[in-house]
Amino acid sequence: MQRRSLLLTTVAALAGCGTKLTPVPAADEPPAPRKIHLPRAGNPSPPPDNPAAAGDKGFAEITWAMLRGLDTRTGQASPLLELAAGTDVKIAGYMVPFDDGFEEAIDFLVVPTAGACVHTPAPPANQIVYASMVTGRPAKVELLYSVWVCGRLEIGSTDSPYGQAGFKLATVKVERRG
Repeated sequence: MQRRSLLLTTVAALAGCGTKLTPVPAADEPPAPRKIHLPRAGNPSPPPDNPAAAGDKGFAEITWAMLRGLDTRTGQASPLLELAAGTDVKIAGYMVPFDDGFEEAIDFLVVPTAGACVHTPAPPANQIVYASMVTGRPAKVELLYSVWVCGRLEIGSTDSPYGQAGFKLATVKVERRG
């Protein structure tokens, strides 16, 4: 009995607020689709041949939190991550080259923290990006410094000596941050 009077009091109080309550769709009605906005970078043309000409304009900045939107067990990507796939992006991270002692690399991993992948266990696949320079020119390896890596992002699993990467980045530019 007390619950019923508490419920009636609450309903009466809410009715007097003057705010409109929106009806909740029935269980058999699918909710209306939500639109998610991710700034698209430039046009869908291939990455430029000259990374210096690309600049930072046209690259949408993505975060490691966005990349966590990839479910590593099922391979399902969040709607926001699906929108970012196939676009020109830039991400801040640390380089993990495949060969020790080299000052330049064509293929390397990008990870959110320094030294990740080198120690076990490796980060999950949704926190590893396999980067490959599409310009044909190798990138300068920066082991101790965070870098911006710019290129075309694709969702796709790739094996590497240091772990499985959940993303591929057709890289056109790598530069030290700050």
